[in-house]
Amino acid sequence: MKNQILFYVLSLLLMISLMPQMVISNNDNDIVNEITINNSGSDILVLYSNRLEEYKPYIEEMDYSVEFIQINNWKNVNFTDYKLVLSVPDCLNSDPVEFGDAVADYLDQGGRFIGTTFSWQTGCGGNQGRYQVDWAPWALSNHYTTSQYSGDNLQGSFILEGVNFISSKYTAKPSEVTLYNGSEVLAYWDSGAPMIAVKNSRSMGLNFLPYYFEGDMKTLLQNAISHIMKPVGIEGIKQLDYKLKSQNILMPLNITIENGTTYDAYLNGNLVDTQNYQNGTIDIDISKLYSNYTYTNYTVFNNTKYEYSNLTLAFHTEQNNTYTHFVNVTVYDYLPQINGITSMNFDYEIGNSLPLKFNISDDNPDMVYVYSNNVLLYSQN
Repeated sequence: MKNQILFYVLSLLLMISLMPQMVISNNDNDIVNEITINNSGSDILVLYSNRLEEYKPYIEEMDYSVEFIQINNWKNVNFTDYKLVLSVPDCLNSDPVEFGDAVADYLDQGGRFIGTTFSWQTGCGGNQGRYQVDWAPWALSNHYTTSQYSGDNLQGSFILEGVNFISSKYTAKPSEVTLYNGSEVLAYWDSGAPMIAVKNSRSMGLNFLPYYFEGDMKTLLQNAISHIMKPVGIEGIKQLDYKLKSQNILMPLNITIENGTTYDAYLNGNLVDTQNYQNGTIDIDISKLYSNYTYTNYTVFNNTKYEYSNLTLAFHTEQNNTYTHFVNVTVYDYLPQINGITSMNFDYEIGNSLPLKFNISDDNPDMVYVYSNNVLLYSQN
């Protein structure tokens, strides 16, 4: 009896793996580098233009030593004498390009910098030089809109803790804010416009002025300063590739959250794990979280099957605050390859044995299916 038998070798494709295949990128939460404090004796340098009396007490009552200098006298100080430089310009008339270069040099050496709304005032702010290219978290094309935050903190932002209401006169609308690559928004206005953003954990932008406001500016400003002086939150990668069924794949995160309790792991919106945690470096078991993953909308390219997934980690505290960390995970696997002939015609007499040999390349072999005339004859592991 003459049959045409077509052999198909299929492999159960699993998700993402890290070991040598792990790709890490977009770590926009670098561990803070400490700079050497020289002879200043002050922790914070505040560069101001006017109305200093409206926010000066908020900074002075914090547990830091502070020095206040008119911003156009910035060349008279050495930024590296301070742990943090807070710039509150109304207008910077003294060499804004050189100022931006000096700020970038300071940040390169491990310093911390906070710029307020008019730091991005075209032609008048300190938005020029290398700072704008390498370190600015955003660009603000305008900043004459009144924005408010109503206090519900649905964002779960630690920056907004204790802020019940605030309204600021000089802010940029959502359409007027251009976030730069690598920046992270820490809080939003009710309008959806970013309120506070940070780049590389040490360069912060405030889409408001610490004066011309109503509400809890004291708490908001102190929270922002406290965060950049000792960042509170989660530091770690935000993108990775995971080869399905890879084992012992761990993703480290650095946690600095007070009174932490548990964290929940959500895969594409579905809760898959809950664990206790403490401050310090913790390892997220990617292999465990993706152990039951199945493809739903995959793509095949160059003999590789892949699909994008979203991993959300929600860290909870005793105060019922929640801080989230998002990771874009690409799950992939290589399709099996058959070397040599993939189909053949031959004469076969029923009842006889006829071994057929061919070479298969597959990282995770699972099943062999044998069909005759599109009818499944048998399958085998």
